[in-house]
Amino acid sequence: MAERAEKQTEKATKGSEPAPVPAATGNEGLTEGSIVHYVMERGHNVGVHRPAIVVRDWKQDNGLVQLQVFSDGLNDGFVDHAGAPINVIWCTSVVHDEQEKAPGTWHWPERV
Repeated sequence: MAERAEKQTEKATKGSEPAPVPAATGNEGLTEGSIVHYVMERGHNVGVHRPAIVVRDWKQDNGLVQLQVFSDGLNDGFVDHAGAPINVIWCTSVVHDEQEKAPGTWHWPERV
């Protein structure tokens, strides 16, 4: 009986292709709490990188996340209705862009 099962298994696996390996997306290691860089898309410093914490990872290939971005207060031009600086900005549905690092995207911090 064991021989028959082995032969059936061998027959079923013979000639079958190995499972494809998914392409690397650059999102490996991304979890809620990860520190990333957000590229400012508004305020005084468009294009400047600011630190951010991932608060939600949508688990998509494009690296879609929700972020809490740490601004440079008044230097970035974010104020509330009373004129006080806004130091943390909630950014939703932000995609990963490791190559161009376009405004409104996130990427891993540069190595120095």
